[in-house]
Amino acid sequence: MSLPRAGVRSDFRRFEELEHYFNEAKDELIELTAALQTQIDELIELTAALQTQINERSQYGVVTGLATTAQAVPGMSVNVSEGIIYMQDGERFEVEAGTIAVEEADAEKPRKDIIYINGTGEVSCMPGVAEEEPAAPETPLGSQLLAEIAVAANATAIETANITDKRKLIVS
Repeated sequence: MSLPRAGVRSDFRRFEELEHYFNEAKDELIELTAALQTQIDELIELTAALQTQINERSQYGVVTGLATTAQAVPGMSVNVSEGIIYMQDGERFEVEAGTIAVEEADAEKPRKDIIYINGTGEVSCMPGVAEEEPAAPETPLGSQLLAEIAVAANATAIETANITDKRKLIVS
């Protein structure tokens, strides 16, 4: 008994058919790979966002902004940039940018003032005591320190060099 012989033409058609299926499968695999990469990228972004939320909710301090800087034309006030802060009790505040007045300098002795955020989310300035070797006042309970300002005797303006950043930053 002899088996029927396949013709060259039918083998070629079968090869074309298999090649067509292979190309379809390859195209589907490329699409699936692209979709998977998109999902992986989204997962990485979600993981980073989740880590940021964990840091924000498990720590306290400045998340963004709240830098204290001198005025463009120096005077007896400072700028505080907008920002977000978590207080020790977990309260979160979104603080708008603002200008904070600094009390007039003592005529004879320097002092150190502090810029801080109080428990209601307001930025405030607390003047220190004018002394030969001044110390900054204690940050009020439930508040967070943003900056220390060295106010020289008889000063008429606060310059960048007079401001020391004291923010506790939450590192993401």
